[in-house]
Amino acid sequence: YGIDTRIEFSLAMRDPEGLSTTGILRHDLSENVEYRSGGVCTNGCRPGVVGADTDDLYPDLAWPSLQYINVWVVRAIEGGEEQGTMGFAMLPLTVPPPADDGVTMKYRVFGNGPGSWRINSPIFTHELGHQLGLYHVFQGGSSSFCDDSTWIDSPGCETKGDLVCDTLPCDACDAGGFSCSGCPELGYRNYMSYTSCHKNEFTQGQADRIRTVVADKRPDWIDSPAVVA
Repeated sequence: YGIDTRIEFSLAMRDPEGLSTTGILRHDLSENVEYRSGGVCTNGCRPGVVGADTDDLYPDLAWPSLQYINVWVVRAIEGGEEQGTMGFAMLPLTVPPPADDGVTMKYRVFGNGPGSWRINSPIFTHELGHQLGLYHVFQGGSSSFCDDSTWIDSPGCETKGDLVCDTLPCDACDAGGFSCSGCPELGYRNYMSYTSCHKNEFTQGQADRIRTVVADKRPDWIDSPAVVA
């Protein structure tokens, strides 16, 4: 399904000081009361939300995000360990990047064991899509509303919605009440949708946008010394 974006990721082999690394760091936050209570939250933490604000927590732990993609694996987001938001990411459109630039994921998203939220979950791929410059397919609308003005290959589609011309403007299966097996022609498998169906594809337009955004905003990701042993 979909197309091969021809994008590969590698764990860092060199840290910001040029020293050898596995690319995996573990931080003991057991003394951080806010993190211990609710994991992390973002944007100043909404009223009533528990957790350590990523604006305060991440800067001391992050590697330079113009050279690295920081992936934060946390115990909970906004107080929810098993339910609620499973991950979030920043679009790479700001230079210099914000303090909490990167991808944040609950640990339950990974693996296939008893503690995993869902076997072979596509959530990490979805959030990496954001980090690489992709919006939701229903950008500018909602996951259950189709805006005909942003339909596939419609005039001006490159400036509307998710800024990609070969994606659907919404989660059409959810909007139309179709079953996952009943609407293969509607592209419900796209990673950047919100459908509960099995997602496993990007479009050529999305792949092209990723390459354009990364080359413009994060060119050092492409030829990073961090992956040279």
